Amino acid sequence: MFKAVATAALVAVGTLTGASMSLAETWKPNGPITLKISFRAGGGTDTQARLIASELAKRHGWEIIPQNVAGKGGAVMARDLVDDPADGLTIGMTVTEALTYSPHATRGAGYALEDFDLLTTTAGTQMALFAKSSRGWKTLHDVIAAAKPGEDISAGAFSPRVADALYLLSQKSGVDFQTVMVKGGKGSINGVMADDLDIAWGAGPQNKRFCRKLFKWQSIGGIGE
Repeated sequence: MFKAVATAALVAVGTLTGASMSLAETWKPNGPITLKISFRAGGGTDTQARLIASELAKRHGWEIIPQNVAGKGGAVMARDLVDDPADGLTIGMTVTEALTYSPHATRGAGYALEDFDLLTTTAGTQMALFAKSSRGWKTLHDVIAAAKPGEDISAGAFSPRVADALYLLSQKSGVDFQTVMVKGGKGSINGVMADDLDIAWGAGPQNKRFCRKLFKWQSIGGIGE
């Protein structure tokens, strides 16, 4: 078993590099497995990781120890994981952005996608911009129309990638969004609900039923977790 990262939106490309499927099926760890989680406790990635750890322990009897290694949208965990031995006793749970965007956008990232074996996809969650339903905005076009006469629009972003997406959106729409960096999807929701932000990026928390009750949002194509 080699060093590996299970991501939230990457298709599995193998569990054992250069090994046969029969070997993969009979592999067993020779000690406790550390599962490094790229975000703080309580979020979607953390919840998935701990549920997976619990189920693997139940099915196989393995001892799996979750460990939160949060920071910089998953980049801190990736840099930490790349230094671990490739013996299968340390794996990671992260999001696509940490492996595909961050190494290219960060000078001296210290790792690349090729450093990891990708195990599986656990969830595919589309990113969306959302706003309080009381604002009366049902689409992103409504937000842009409100900003055109000069209304300042503050927008929450929880990672460099979505902040860059806001920049590109500003370039395309001619609206100068005031980007505010927040801590995770929780920071986005708290900012919008407290009226500190007009709009914000969200991922896992904004399922459709939840949003119909509290938010109106317009999905931005090409942004996914």
